[in-house]
Amino acid sequence: MLLGGRFELQARIGVGGSASVYRALDTQRDDLAAVKVLHPDLTGEERTAERFVREIEVHRRLDHPGIPAYRASSSEGMHWMATDFVEGDCLAALASRGLKPSEVATWGLELCATLGWLHDLGIVHRDVKPDNVMVDRDGRALLLDLGIARTEARITQHGDLMGTPGFMPVEQELDPRDADPRTDLYALGVSLYAVLTLRSGAELAYD
Repeated sequence: MLLGGRFELQARIGVGGSASVYRALDTQRDDLAAVKVLHPDLTGEERTAERFVREIEVHRRLDHPGIPAYRASSSEGMHWMATDFVEGDCLAALASRGLKPSEVATWGLELCATLGWLHDLGIVHRDVKPDNVMVDRDGRALLLDLGIARTEARITQHGDLMGTPGFMPVEQELDPRDADPRTDLYALGVSLYAVLTLRSGAELAYD
């Protein structure tokens, strides 16, 4: 399947409640890309589709070494977005092999810099967790999945659950519209603690 006359999907490498992520060949650049595709049955759900379009709009604004670079997208018919493909492992997978505190501290500082840059743009990630951090082959930590990021133009409604229990503060659980940069810093701190202690989000949620 060739998306946008450019991206040849090769394999699904991740799936979530609203979208799947594929490894794809970028035929224009002759290298790999990551393509996120909204589940077809959700295209007609206005709020879900709106969030996906917002993620595209957010990514188009971003140019930072700590975030995979935007390449192309479409919100006509099938909703999809392509970014650079990160060769590496997610932080959650690395944790299961055992990590040195010094490694985690280095990645934490890199992620703080990335989050600080996002916050200066008025963007709050709202779902920082080990599954949304990739460590590339050069040992650099990158932040993934801005699907529920909040900008100044809010569309979150009261009652929506935005984030992952165990990693988000109780204030975000009570009302995700009140998420601010402190929300991301809390989630990052919990994430670093989780990978060092091998605790899951479910375990942390009940601490």
